[in-house]
Amino acid sequence: MSNRTSPPAAHWYSRATLPTLVIFILLYHFAAIDRFAMGALINPVKAALGLTDEQVGRTATIFTLANIFAAPLFGFLGDRYRRKWLLLGGLLLWSVATFGSGLAYGFGALLVWRALVGMGEASFESLAPGWLGDMFGARHRSWIFSLSVGAGTSAFMVTYVAGGFMADRYGWHAAFFLAGAPGLLLTLGLLLLREPARGHADGYHQPPRLPTLGETFLLLRNPNYILIALGGTAYLFSLGGLSFWGSAYFHRQYGIANHEATTFFGIGYLLPGTPATLLGGLAGGWLQRRYRAGFSIWMAAVSLLAGITILPALLASDVHTAEVWIWIEIIFATAGLGLSNPLLFEEVPVALRNSAVAGVVAVSGVGGVMLQTQGIGWVSDRVGLHGALFLVPAVYLISTALWLVLALRQHVRKEESPLQVESILAESDEIPELPVEIPVS
Repeated sequence: MSNRTSPPAAHWYSRATLPTLVIFILLYHFAAIDRFAMGALINPVKAALGLTDEQVGRTATIFTLANIFAAPLFGFLGDRYRRKWLLLGGLLLWSVATFGSGLAYGFGALLVWRALVGMGEASFESLAPGWLGDMFGARHRSWIFSLSVGAGTSAFMVTYVAGGFMADRYGWHAAFFLAGAPGLLLTLGLLLLREPARGHADGYHQPPRLPTLGETFLLLRNPNYILIALGGTAYLFSLGGLSFWGSAYFHRQYGIANHEATTFFGIGYLLPGTPATLLGGLAGGWLQRRYRAGFSIWMAAVSLLAGITILPALLASDVHTAEVWIWIEIIFATAGLGLSNPLLFEEVPVALRNSAVAGVVAVSGVGGVMLQTQGIGWVSDRVGLHGALFLVPAVYLISTALWLVLALRQHVRKEESPLQVESILAESDEIPELPVEIPVS
């Protein structure tokens, strides 16, 4: 007998779902503030501690290494145990560690604190998407995730504007103190939430059985899963490369003050960026309801347009021209931010969602975040930051190609979609025999 029925028809704004949405939007917002804090403070931290660009990039690298080490562990545990307590522990860890970053008076201490922030945030990155996916049905997921991730783009503004102001007025230590405090308050809100049953929004009247470790590794045999991970990695490399190094580039290339540069990028990711994230989620969801590869087509389009529009900004001879083109690039770059998880949930079984997200976090952490920070910093120390930033449009084109390959595979797939296939993990207590591809395609 099937374990699935029609998905529940509850509204997204019901008394059960709306508090969850509000709390998770705030969590996305303040998690992003703690993540972006170092990028907003590059110039004062570099001057105070006497760092090179490569060392500045290393602070993000250590964050990423800790993040990708912890993410698969949290994902594996999240598919087997209650996510609420794992999230609470991670939230406390990253908030305390962000506050502790302001206590660092040497490069080594700063690296330790940033590593702990990365470990704590790994719990949220791995488990929050699965929680939201179990709370909201497929029809609403694209814009729900875009709304939640859009909080991260608004957080970029808060971090860069407030962080730059705090650093100029009170010093960069105080900026870290301010960034870490709100997360401690959000532990109370998360504590009051009720964790949804796995598969609830997809019509499972009983949670799928717990997957084995061997079944988790079967994700690596799914070509579409690999393409999503690689496409997202290239996309995040380019988007994050500009957001992390952009203010430093404006400060060096055009001689404008650090606070002015951070304010420009912060407002850019708030004003065009946040609406573009939400509208991109709506547009991607509309395409997905009409075409089997709607999400992938949308991701290919925005990656291509972002790569094209960043070139005039890098070739501009004056700051005002560069500002116009960067805002245009931000519109396209952020228009795909909320779609990676809805796209991923189309391709993996419910029982493996947390592990699947954690795997993508780990891969994108190595190829996207680590290379965008230390990699671009390494190139910058040799050819200058201006030349290093041409990696951004080049990798956008790689991302476009990967999304197009995924779209083609989804287009030629049999009419039956992965969400209509009864997963072996939901329907059987037997461990599948190798070789098995998840999902069936």
